[in-house]
Amino acid sequence: GLFEGLEEEEDEDVQPRTDVEIRSINDTHVFDVSRDVEYYIKFEISQELKEIYEQDPDKHIFQVNFAAINAKTTTPLDVTVRQFTRIISFQLPNVKRVDGELVYKSQTKSVDFCPVSDIDQNSTVLMTLTSSSKKPIKVTVRVLIKGKNADWKIKEAEAFESKTTITPAITRIRYFQTDLISSRYINVKVNTREGSDCLCSLVSIQQPHCPFHDSIGSAMRFGMWSTMLNSTTIIVDSEDYKNGFIIVLVAAATDDLCHIVDPQNRCSVYNVNVTDPRKKVHIRVEGNSSRPIYVYAILTILACYGGIAGLTIAISVINFKYNYHDFEKIKGAIDMYTQAGREKLNQISENFVRKMSEHHVLEGYHIADGLQKALGKSLIKKIKS
Repeated sequence: GLFEGLEEEEDEDVQPRTDVEIRSINDTHVFDVSRDVEYYIKFEISQELKEIYEQDPDKHIFQVNFAAINAKTTTPLDVTVRQFTRIISFQLPNVKRVDGELVYKSQTKSVDFCPVSDIDQNSTVLMTLTSSSKKPIKVTVRVLIKGKNADWKIKEAEAFESKTTITPAITRIRYFQTDLISSRYINVKVNTREGSDCLCSLVSIQQPHCPFHDSIGSAMRFGMWSTMLNSTTIIVDSEDYKNGFIIVLVAAATDDLCHIVDPQNRCSVYNVNVTDPRKKVHIRVEGNSSRPIYVYAILTILACYGGIAGLTIAISVINFKYNYHDFEKIKGAIDMYTQAGREKLNQISENFVRKMSEHHVLEGYHIADGLQKALGKSLIKKIKS
């Protein structure tokens, strides 16, 4: 037993052999990775592909796909990928646990890298593959180059559509040139396709700069975003994205991001016994409305208001008529009541003046005497005190 423990400790100190290899882009490659063998791989573009891409002025996206079917969580595959200044690291299988319970597991991973303008001999992807597994892990790797607009299909005038699949281990990006649509405001609609698993996801609109942000936290911080269960729509102002924009699609392993209130609507209810759910999405980009449509709408509204005003005037002329003599009668009545009122006021005023004059001259009363007589002596004394 003592020697057996020493032998295990000695095995752990054995340094793995590092194989340095150069592989081609757009081809599928297989590697056997274990604690005895690790790989440092450089993916280069062939001269034939270089000549093809030189004739295509559009920018291109590097996509790297991995699969490690027999990798275990106890001895995972460690992967590091570098393209220019962007470096990402991850493990396969990709797992997510909540309170110690496994909620997500995937043996595959796919990564989109930054768009590049010039494809040449320096357009390379560097990769390292390592593991502590005693048994070899069969790793399948493929590096692809895609045109930034290759994923879009024109469905109708100024309407573009694309389809893709995302998982918590697979994020996807779509680049869109805003000058393809004449409208200033652009609708980005993302819907779940039929046959998709339930996954809470995030749609983020970002500037077409490198690096873009494809983790949930960074996509929310550096982009205009919206959460999505079944569908979502984001309105983009093309004035803010004159060089185009990137649509980043990120899936979450849990429902926390979408804040689902009803427990019956949680994805865990729908994804029973599914440890690697996949969300199939459909993307549609179209103009919110063009300037001619805005002008047409404004003119239509003005015409409607003008029609309503004309109709109102016509109804008033036809139905609302009056007799001029009726107004003459009303005027006469007003004049009569006005004249009578004036005569009554004059009469009251003359009587008041006459009575005041009689009291003052004949009886010798003055104003204080009149108040005393009208209000009483006791009240006058209170006022004076």
